[in-house]
Amino acid sequence: MREIKLQAFVDNDIIEGYPAAIYPVLAAEWNGQGDICKVKLHPCGWIDVKWITLRQYTGLKDKQGKEIYEGDILLVTKVIGTRVDRDGIAEDYTQILNRKVFIRDIFTPIVSFEGHSDNGGWWRYDDNSIEVIGNIYENPELVED
Repeated sequence: MREIKLQAFVDNDIIEGYPAAIYPVLAAEWNGQGDICKVKLHPCGWIDVKWITLRQYTGLKDKQGKEIYEGDILLVTKVIGTRVDRDGIAEDYTQILNRKVFIRDIFTPIVSFEGHSDNGGWWRYDDNSIEVIGNIYENPELVED
């Protein structure tokens, strides 16, 4: 079962004395509808979620062992997969990619890390070729490249 972890991006001037950054969520408070309404951030204390952006852990780690969260930008250097030729014979292959992947939400890895190729085969990202290079909150310029 996937471990549930949260982080919070706090933008400039939201919490006096704390810079815009991503902070770990230590605890959460829910309202009567089952939604998170407040979180306790280290070292900021309790804050209403309307002032922050929550990021959820995907349950995946990159090649360095760094946890992958929603909003992370990954560099994927290769995919591995199975290719099917015209005669219906399958063969394994590796393809060099060197492309950036943006993790929009916790369901994105299911779509992005595995898929159907154009040649009738299946592919997935090689776990040893995924690296977190930033996130959309602190490094928006990486998405624009």
